[in-house]
Amino acid sequence: MPVSALFREGGKWATYVVTGDVAVLTGIEIGHRSADYAEVLSGLTGDEMVITHPGDRVVNGVLIINREDL
Repeated sequence: MPVSALFREGGKWATYVVTGDVAVLTGIEIGHRSADYAEVLSGLTGDEMVITHPGDRVVNGVLIINREDL
């Protein structure tokens, strides 16, 4: 996954997954990491969409609008 979607939450790695139309804070475990991508060992399935570059307004449960749909 893109490292731009990763951040630390309580000392562990996390990301925001889009579930329906909301952001869901999701803890994950990562393995190998490069400057651009990280290997996900657990916490995600292959078909989940993550939010890259989540800003200050992205919090757990916030409504998400996909820019590609605009």
